[in-house]
Amino acid sequence: MDTDPWRRAEFDAIVDSWRSVRAGRPATVLLRAEAGAGKSRLVRRLVDHAEAEGAFVLTGASIDVGDQLPFWPLISALRGLLAPASAAAEDARAALAPIAAELPALLDPAPGQVVDPGAHGLELIRRVLTTLADAAPVLLAVEDLHWADPGTRDAVVTLAAHLHHEPVFVVVTLRPEAFTNRHPLQTMVAELRRHPRAVVRDLEPLDRGTVGRLVSAAVGDAPELVDRVWERSGGNAFIVAETLRAIAAGEHGTLPGPLRDLVLGRVAPMGPIATAVVQALALGEEPVPHRLLSDVVQLSEPALVSALRDAVSAALVVVDPATDGYALRHGLIREVISEELMPGERRELHRRYALALDRLLDELPADGTATGGVGVVDVRTDLVLRRAHHWYAAGDVASAVHAVAAAARVTERLRDYGGAHRQWTRVLELTDRRALRAGPIRRALTVGDVVGGTSGEAGDDSRDRAVLISRAAEVAHLAGEHERAVELLENLEPRTDITLATRLGRYLLDAGRPADAVKALDDAPVREVEATVADRVAAGPGAAIAPSRQLAALHAVRADALLADGDVREAQEQAQRALTLSRAGGDDVEQVSMLVTLGFALAYRENAEAGLAAVAEGLAVAERVVDAVGVGRAYQHWSELLVGPLGEIAEGVELARQGVARMRELGLARTFGVGLLALVANGLFRLGRWAEAQEAIDEAWALRPMGAEALEIRLARVRLLVGRGEFGAADQDLGAVELLSSTAGERRQVPLLTLRSGMKMWEGRPGEAREFVTAGLDVVDRHPDDVFIVAPLLWHGLRAEAEAAAHGDRDAEAVRRLVDRLHDLEGRIPSIVPALRRTMIAYSRMCRAELKRAQGAADPEAWRDVAERWSALLNPYPAAYAQLRRADALLGAGRKPSSEVRACLRAAADTAREMGAAPFLREIEAIAARAGLSSGALADEAADGSAAPSSPSRAPELSALTPREHEVLAAVAEGLTNRQVGRRLGLQERTVAVHVSNVLRKTNTRSRTQAAALLQRVRAR
Repeated sequence: MDTDPWRRAEFDAIVDSWRSVRAGRPATVLLRAEAGAGKSRLVRRLVDHAEAEGAFVLTGASIDVGDQLPFWPLISALRGLLAPASAAAEDARAALAPIAAELPALLDPAPGQVVDPGAHGLELIRRVLTTLADAAPVLLAVEDLHWADPGTRDAVVTLAAHLHHEPVFVVVTLRPEAFTNRHPLQTMVAELRRHPRAVVRDLEPLDRGTVGRLVSAAVGDAPELVDRVWERSGGNAFIVAETLRAIAAGEHGTLPGPLRDLVLGRVAPMGPIATAVVQALALGEEPVPHRLLSDVVQLSEPALVSALRDAVSAALVVVDPATDGYALRHGLIREVISEELMPGERRELHRRYALALDRLLDELPADGTATGGVGVVDVRTDLVLRRAHHWYAAGDVASAVHAVAAAARVTERLRDYGGAHRQWTRVLELTDRRALRAGPIRRALTVGDVVGGTSGEAGDDSRDRAVLISRAAEVAHLAGEHERAVELLENLEPRTDITLATRLGRYLLDAGRPADAVKALDDAPVREVEATVADRVAAGPGAAIAPSRQLAALHAVRADALLADGDVREAQEQAQRALTLSRAGGDDVEQVSMLVTLGFALAYRENAEAGLAAVAEGLAVAERVVDAVGVGRAYQHWSELLVGPLGEIAEGVELARQGVARMRELGLARTFGVGLLALVANGLFRLGRWAEAQEAIDEAWALRPMGAEALEIRLARVRLLVGRGEFGAADQDLGAVELLSSTAGERRQVPLLTLRSGMKMWEGRPGEAREFVTAGLDVVDRHPDDVFIVAPLLWHGLRAEAEAAAHGDRDAEAVRRLVDRLHDLEGRIPSIVPALRRTMIAYSRMCRAELKRAQGAADPEAWRDVAERWSALLNPYPAAYAQLRRADALLGAGRKPSSEVRACLRAAADTAREMGAAPFLREIEAIAARAGLSSGALADEAADGSAAPSSPSRAPELSALTPREHEVLAAVAEGLTNRQVGRRLGLQERTVAVHVSNVLRKTNTRSRTQAAALLQRVRAR
């Protein structure tokens, strides 16, 4: 029986979640509340409850130390479970036996290494938890997530998104007041709120009644005391608990009021030596190992031990056996005591910590490992990060610059570009302080010292400052902080330097501002550099290489910006010009971007195979020269071509997934990784695999994207939300997209307006849909070349006119404008590359069928043709829509509901149900009802009510196959090779291989022969 009345309702709710987890439904709970609300007490009670039920319990906590080693709270939690003193250690080791060989990579990395903060590290942690869960339910509790490293935050989101049936319960605590609105946790919490297996529980202050019951339980009936405790605590559970503890100790006459008085009142009796120890711990990076604390407080061993005993007895300090160290009992104690220190005292303590860490680093073995209570880890990296924190807080500018710059270089090597960005920002701040502004930066240090290069000759302050700003801007860009990169670089007057102008253009482009990027590049001093090239060409071979490379780089970025803004033709010309200049200088690194941009434009406009070959060459060059950004750009363009205009969707999705994994390895998951996940989601949406598309979107949002990547992933999510009928959430996302795209160039407006139109159509408001299409056409009139985004807009427009005409709202001018634009599109089709041509023809036929419907002459055969074309392109959503329109056209022709009508409606309904397309399904059911057909008529029954004969397309064993996969299976059953199947169906051989693989997986067969035999058995029924 639970005898603790404190927060009983909240505890019961968490225990209910725990029961659900034990039944095989994993869950994640975020306990969010201010400091002292009682989060830790709830977690401790849950831990006791889970341990009593035989669960594996892992508990860890983050600490406020700035940059930490990746996954430190999770690693320390696992070490605690496996510690010899743990009652469950032996069982845990036995459960982890299947992956025992992998545990050293997590718990005891090799010298000089840290746990991979990317996909590999996340996967290893997930495997550890799921392996434990095979033996018993698992409770993972992580406290103070607001101080956690990005890897730990990513792990929480990943576990919430990717655990499906494992009995794993993740409980984390966080304090909202500990982070600002810009903190990554704000986005993370908002996204987790949407996840069906995650719950955010806000712990409100205790109400007066609860405080009264707690006081009564402690001291009996004392109404006047209840009033005093309530007034002074405001319902803060920690203040209440500390107040009652003071009362129980007999401190009735000195009952503290606010928390500060309470904490300081418990410190005061300890004496100066114990107080000094507690003050040192308040500024330490808890837990503080005994040796480090001794070095900082500079006490004899007996005096230090005595002082620690006093602090432990006063309930201010707790011993941490795992680290042979000490920590303050609660974070609020640390905050109150540190705030009470005078500025000089605080700086002196930080200086002592920094000096002690300097000595530890000097004593560290050459192999970079040490013990000392924290296990065998890359101690050097950890100490470098912590030392930077203390020198910065100590206010010793010269020492801090060196320490923080060293930490910045370490985080860069770890590919933690977000951490590196924060460190370089601090370096800029430090070098801007008055102590260094008195003279050139090099009087205190050299730029080589700071950025890790070699020192050159003494230079002036402005030049040295520019080097630091440039480095900080590039790291901010790699971290995905594109706007900050722009802001930094604009301080260097980029319009007077072609190299800086080129970088500014790139940053603006990646911030989602291609039009601004083009303008910045147009403002660059190109003529001066061209004149330099001309002068140096006359001087002899090789003299013009450097300025030629500068021009090549500028044209390459301009090509990318033009491509993003929809000017494919000009982008191709710029990329070709850049490549010609670059090859004259033999600069492979610069050629990566040029090759992939040129390849994209070439594949889009002229020759798909040649274009893809150029992109593939760009990827190969990028990998050879270790150009991480180039690798990301190549994967992005290649996947976009396949998923989009070239129509090889399944292949494009798989390539994009490969790219995501590579971006995680290269530390660019937040930028290129998110862009690739948006392509994965869009491709899966078109393939009708909406649940998988949602998983890709969730994975992308866990990376906290910004700039152009945030815009693309929001658009991908809006497509799903609109398709599912979640219009409120879609409208919120569209509002955010509109804000993001206000500076992103006009090309990005068309998909946004198309989605707005589609949402209004599903809401039954064709007149409002027409307005969005009209706005989109205004943009298209200025950028008509990008037919892949023009075609969907035209279909939405003609669909809106057809629906409006059915309600007597005809707009002849709107129809005329759409038809004119459709004529223009159809005129371009013969010159479009074949792969894109098939898609454009499908859109053209669908637009023509909608036009007939708008004119009151719906054509069932036209819709049959549309359905077949979209099925052949593996696009089940528009294919099902065409089936619906065919059924509606048949009924409109005066025919009675026939087996053909039922078949069309059944096929459309099956697709809608499989995808979760609620608005689409409602329209199907409405048309069926209008025809006098019940919902049962959409089931698999013959017209006479008897069971319909089995057919390959309706057999349960084959029900998961798409229409295209049915066609591939039928051809395989005839004994055709992949190449022969491709020729028959108009597919590339590699695409056929993907379909065959999908057929084998969905039918649970292991070979082509088994799959063919299954089809024959179905046909024989």
